[in-house]
Amino acid sequence: MNTQIVTSKIKAGEKPTKAAIDEVMAASKMPINFDDCPETTDEEFAIIDAIIAENKANKKKKSISLRVSENMLQHAKKSIGKGYTGFLSRLLEAAYHDEALVRRCL
Repeated sequence: MNTQIVTSKIKAGEKPTKAAIDEVMAASKMPINFDDCPETTDEEFAIIDAIIAENKANKKKKSISLRVSENMLQHAKKSIGKGYTGFLSRLLEAAYHDEALVRRCL
């Protein structure tokens, strides 16, 4: 059995190779051996808690009223379904960072 840990990074927009997918599938069928996992220390738990608190603070969003066309709203509800408001929020954020699109919409 191969116990070597292999890591790789996939950039946004890239797809994993067939070999990487095969490796993950093979690993998913291997038994988990909890004896080889070190126990988490109090210091590590403190770091984890700090990361969770920071992520939670960064995820807070303000609620606003925004007028949108009925057609656009119905299309978003129909095509996205549950979670369409989160999708619209991410879409607005992405559009805001596109300078050409912002200029076009002013």
